[in-house]
Amino acid sequence: MNKLLKLNLFLLIFIISFCFGCKEDNVLKLDLESFEVEIGSKNSFSFESSKELDIYIENDEIATFKNENNTVTIDGKSIGGTNLIFKNNDKIIKTINIEIIDKVVYLPVPTGKLLLKGIDKDASVKAIITKASITSEDVIWEVENPEIVSIDYQGCIAKFHSLARGKTLVTVRVGNYSNSFTIYVTNIRGDID
Repeated sequence: MNKLLKLNLFLLIFIISFCFGCKEDNVLKLDLESFEVEIGSKNSFSFESSKELDIYIENDEIATFKNENNTVTIDGKSIGGTNLIFKNNDKIIKTINIEIIDKVVYLPVPTGKLLLKGIDKDASVKAIITKASITSEDVIWEVENPEIVSIDYQGCIAKFHSLARGKTLVTVRVGNYSNSFTIYVTNIRGDID
């Protein structure tokens, strides 16, 4: 009976140890396999972790990263691919493919500014989308201050109408990608004030 008790106790300890060992596989909760960032931009994702993790990027000439409170921000440096590695106790538990891509949303506003000389003037801007999987129906335009200019848009084309002197930021968004420019509404001579 004593041998049976010892055997049962051994089996119980083995099962408990095995179960705790299984939890090691659940150190990281992150379903992401790959992640895209535009060159010159930053993009973030979050994860859950039950343990302290070591995170590093294989090629910091392609991208760099920062981890704050389990939110990783990737900064795209050069077009190409690299891997973000998550380790626990020197064991790799997750690898995410990081792709740094060319700009997805181009705006033909070379200086980042659009000038409307006077109130009741019109201008149009067409966004150029470089990613084939994005359609013009996915494009959203936003005006920071609609008291300066009104906007009417359909897909990649936005029409602006000046309402008051001043400046406002315009942003075009497509999924996780965006680009912005400033509209200045001036008097006839080109002065804002």
